[in-house]
Amino acid sequence: MIGDKEHLIKIRRIALEMKQAGKTSEWIEEYFRRNMFDPWVQYVNNVITMVYMSEIWNVTLDLEERSEKFREIDEKRHNAHNLVMKTFGSLNLVSKKYGLPKFTNVDIDDRQAVADLVGEIVIEAYCLGTQRSLNDMVKQFKNFDDLVNQQAQKRETLDKEKIVSNAIGEVLRE
Repeated sequence: MIGDKEHLIKIRRIALEMKQAGKTSEWIEEYFRRNMFDPWVQYVNNVITMVYMSEIWNVTLDLEERSEKFREIDEKRHNAHNLVMKTFGSLNLVSKKYGLPKFTNVDIDDRQAVADLVGEIVIEAYCLGTQRSLNDMVKQFKNFDDLVNQQAQKRETLDKEKIVSNAIGEVLRE
């Protein structure tokens, strides 16, 4: 479950087993950074870039340029996704090597399941890093939705971008 430190605890346990097997702290840190964290961040970064840049490209580029940019970022995202799939396979093998339960029971060949798992890990890290619970985040989104709806009711015309922009400003001031 998101926010319950499930993945953090598993990573800590693997690192402890590596340490007890004689690996140095530097080796363990580099192993996780190179083989897990960097690929996960790269994948998420490519997804975010693809989603947001495609909106920018839709208004700034012609169809041919937009298609080329989208193809490039989609290829990067696809390659990063393939690497992420391998990271979970590697974590499962390392867990087995040290007599631990599998890192994940997710089918690592199921692209959507792997994408969801990376999303869970990123949300978990965000919640832990900001000391916020998933419930706090959901409340914030609910407050945001309420503000958007309130502002929409105040206006006769629904300029959605302006309404959302005003709501974001109000949430940030809270």
